[in-house]
Amino acid sequence: LACTGCHGKQGRATSDGYIPRLAGKPAGYLLNQLHHFRGGRRQLRLMTGLLDPLDDAYLAEIAAHFAA
Repeated sequence: LACTGCHGKQGRATSDGYIPRLAGKPAGYLLNQLHHFRGGRRQLRLMTGLLDPLDDAYLAEIAAHFAA
């Protein structure tokens, strides 16, 4: 649910293009990006804060959801 606050329920991009589209991107790609945010290799405080407490299994679920 935390993701849908910015990315929307279906993971579509925002009309201004600032929030990226997640929907339909490969699950492996999305999971990799989630790991990069959580690990600090990608910098966005909001994303890091949301992902810090989540385990790898849940990140994989998030990636699979938006890939579908």
